[in-house]
Amino acid sequence: MTKNKQQYTFLIESSASPIYQRISKGFKEALEKQGHKIIYFNPSYYSSKNHAIQSLLSITQEQKIDYCFIFSNSLVIKSYYNILKSYVFEILNVSLIFIHHDCIGHSLTAGNPNFYSYFDAIYRLNDKSWHFCIERHNIIDLKLLGIKRVFHIFHASEFTNKINSNNHYNVSFVGHVLPDFGEIYKSNQEIISFSSFHHVSASFWNRITNLDFKIKQSAHSYAVFIGKDKNNINTFKNQFEYIYLAGMLSPHFRGEIINKLKCSQIDIVGGDPGYISGIMDKRMIQKNGVIYHPPTQNYIDVNSIYANSKINLNITSLQFDDAVVNRVIDVGAAGGFILTDWKSDLRKITSVHEEISYKTIEELNYKIDYYLFHEKERLEIAQQLHEDIKTQNSYEKLVNYIISKITRMNNYQTEQLRLDLGCGPRKTEGFVGVDIYDWEGVDVVADLTQRFPFPDDSVDEIRAYDIIEHLPDRLHTMNEIWRICKPEAIVDILVPSTDGRGAFQDPTHVSFWNINSFKYYSLEFPSYLDLCKSYGFQGEYKLVSLSQQESGDEVIHVRAILKVIKQHNKNENYLEDLLNQLTLRKVNILISIDWSQQEETIIKFLGNILVTMGNHPDRKNITLLIDISNLPKDHQVSPEEIISDIALTLILEENLDILNEGVEVTMFPLLTKIQWQTISSKICGRIQWDCENADTIASLEMENMELYDLQSLSSKKIFQVDRNTWTLR
Repeated sequence: MTKNKQQYTFLIESSASPIYQRISKGFKEALEKQGHKIIYFNPSYYSSKNHAIQSLLSITQEQKIDYCFIFSNSLVIKSYYNILKSYVFEILNVSLIFIHHDCIGHSLTAGNPNFYSYFDAIYRLNDKSWHFCIERHNIIDLKLLGIKRVFHIFHASEFTNKINSNNHYNVSFVGHVLPDFGEIYKSNQEIISFSSFHHVSASFWNRITNLDFKIKQSAHSYAVFIGKDKNNINTFKNQFEYIYLAGMLSPHFRGEIINKLKCSQIDIVGGDPGYISGIMDKRMIQKNGVIYHPPTQNYIDVNSIYANSKINLNITSLQFDDAVVNRVIDVGAAGGFILTDWKSDLRKITSVHEEISYKTIEELNYKIDYYLFHEKERLEIAQQLHEDIKTQNSYEKLVNYIISKITRMNNYQTEQLRLDLGCGPRKTEGFVGVDIYDWEGVDVVADLTQRFPFPDDSVDEIRAYDIIEHLPDRLHTMNEIWRICKPEAIVDILVPSTDGRGAFQDPTHVSFWNINSFKYYSLEFPSYLDLCKSYGFQGEYKLVSLSQQESGDEVIHVRAILKVIKQHNKNENYLEDLLNQLTLRKVNILISIDWSQQEETIIKFLGNILVTMGNHPDRKNITLLIDISNLPKDHQVSPEEIISDIALTLILEENLDILNEGVEVTMFPLLTKIQWQTISSKICGRIQWDCENADTIASLEMENMELYDLQSLSSKKIFQVDRNTWTLR
């Protein structure tokens, strides 16, 4: 059955920067292929910046625009109205899609006093914006700032055809590069004037020594040190400024790397970025074998260079810790071979991540020498990289992913967040892997002896197997787990007990637990809990189960399954968000579904409901709430797709557009009792049928709710009970 794909109007701003102009055009062409309407706004067509801004505002007021894409380095990000105390993007009367292809805030001028206002602005737009980031630490930071809808993406490439290689270059680098670190003192007093310059310089040299060194960790430590507060908004702003400055040092970082290469020749296309701002002095690396070529903005030429180099070199900008930059994607798309500094996201992009990456300058020199003389192996790797990139890094695939996130029928919760703490290389399926080491499968690299990198009340479930004994401060561990969990979240802990040998046999175990340890955190043992709170514990857990398990070799584990308990008043904003995002109307009717039933049965039942309610005279005042709490993870077709297919069938066969002109349909996941108590007063009743979700009905005590059958519903009308309550009679 063909899916009903809704068409939208997108506003996309072009850019003066060649790379962002490519990106904006890539999005434009992919969206147009899917039938969406694009208003492509080019500020360079206007006589002044103010004229361009006024024209942009007029367009958004005069035309119906569903979404506006905002890319790094765009006019609406850089333009700030001092009189209004706001950025231009704040006063656009459309929903905003931020595409952070650079680190957040990096395209702003840090010396500008409005730099810090940017972070306040994106928080104010929380309910009308989505953020898509290529750098993983940006996702965590935005969530810690309270930004709700943040997602990870990879770069895409418009290069689609593999070009036959003539091996014009042995080793080439396309991009901005400057002489070594010492040149900074001669040419860039602005960078030196930053108070954090010497701290960032230390990070610079740490990255030289170990190319997998994480700049973010140093930035956070510096920001906490000068801000004296781990959570203050200014701490985040200082952290972003640190990362911004690191990025400014990137051309010199590349110069240091290239100075240490042992290959006989490297061809640099571009070099000094001064030409962008009209600076004509060419700062060049003074080394034998370094050959410079003029910069090019023609990406057909760039495509050719990538394909006609035996080895393309990538040296990632310092602001990125995990992201794979667009140069890597473009080289792969063009069919070229690349050597790039190691980034953890490489694993998710290509199966040849080990072959094309290096973690030290010594490894880079070795691989350059090796691949220059092993052509067959080099070409095989390039072919595999090309196939991987072509499969998953197209603009069509990228925009499909973005649209799926911004238009899903239920915006309440994109996905339940389940964490596997200390997952190592064996992350549990369906969980986000967290570990201090960047094993394959680890999603978030974090030191759990510090503040956990997740917002308050954000996690649905935690699995902590053989990890908490490696964390020295037991109160910190249990406080942080409690802090990041939602009310009634489940915490599953497995830890070696002091009743066996396992607690003491491993030299890295630094805290010790037994079955009595968990009494200090549990409501069932109030005297222990009160004592623990006097020590500094801030939370409360309820014991679901507490047991011991024999593991062999006289090793005994304690398994504690805990439920997180939090006071109702701490969740008022969370529950209010739930009400807003469920799109409730005057009359709200619940449909409880057992998703283990045959798909044909569910489709037939939902189709009958949608026909009945789509023809109801009061349909514009009715919301159908569909229960998806027991939807299996491996369910073949999503509820949204089922509804879309039914809706399309009704349009084609009965000329009935139930979604655009009729009843509201929204999904809700598994609710806690507190959440259910919040929304139950808004629900008139539920539709009775044979295949209901009995577990949800029992757990939320829905048995006494008014029941409707389809035949009676069609004849009932909306009746106002009191000022705020409506029903069907």
